[in-house]
Amino acid sequence: MPNSYDRIIKENSAFLVPIVAQWFGVNLDRVEQLKEKMQRTLEREADFCVKVLHDSPEEDYIFHVEFQTTPYFTTYRGLFYRAFFSHTYNLPVRQVVIYIGSEPHQIVTQLNEFGLDYSFELVDFNSRSYREFFYKDTPEEIIAAILCNLEGEDPERVIEQIIDKISTFGRHRANKCFVQLQIISNLRNLQDLVIKNLSRMPILIDLSKDPFFAEQFGRVEAESEARGEARGEARGEARGEARGEVIGLLKTGRFSIEEIVDFTKTSVAFVLEVQAYLAKKEANAKKKE
Repeated sequence: MPNSYDRIIKENSAFLVPIVAQWFGVNLDRVEQLKEKMQRTLEREADFCVKVLHDSPEEDYIFHVEFQTTPYFTTYRGLFYRAFFSHTYNLPVRQVVIYIGSEPHQIVTQLNEFGLDYSFELVDFNSRSYREFFYKDTPEEIIAAILCNLEGEDPERVIEQIIDKISTFGRHRANKCFVQLQIISNLRNLQDLVIKNLSRMPILIDLSKDPFFAEQFGRVEAESEARGEARGEARGEARGEARGEVIGLLKTGRFSIEEIVDFTKTSVAFVLEVQAYLAKKEANAKKKE
């Protein structure tokens, strides 16, 4: 999974997985967090993995969830996870793969070979109604609506409603989810509509100063012109050149945030800051018309 999406999913898995668990009749009221990394053969960490607890310990099992943005997830990969957790904890494992990509998936859920009968359960967000998340009580759940089936509704109208609901939460939490919404909406090619609607808000969010933004996506270095130091001036010039490159790429409308980051060798934080600046500039220009 691309790194920016991966960070968001891991941040919000505690909100999203319980919803999916309910669809499969899994009760997550009593769980034990499992943070085991599979370092024996490769550096990999499960997206979500807990031990589901019961009054009778013999009923306990591992509940393992993987989020997938690409339309492929091999049964061998799932089997590897299952074997590792079963061996480590000596417990049965129930697995769910949640597909959040936009293309039709090619995920096969069963493997039968030489006496081996293995399968996992699959959830395709494209087939779930956006209302299953839109009417939830937390912004982390609500933003997931953008990844589901909009059921013929106007995407811009749904985005407006999502933004309006998120705006009712505290500034820091809302800002965090607005940043996340901008990024995950790219999975549905709706990022431009999200930015357009955020720019219409009474107070434009300054992403570069948001604590969550700085923590999750890297701080944007701020050089002070007043200092006049040679090192600071050099950085300022480099920042100005990068800003110009980012503006040019954003204006073409043909590149994703991740592609612009790769092209310009900057950060997601820097590109989103420039994006917010352009949106604000466009909004001000329209007001003067």
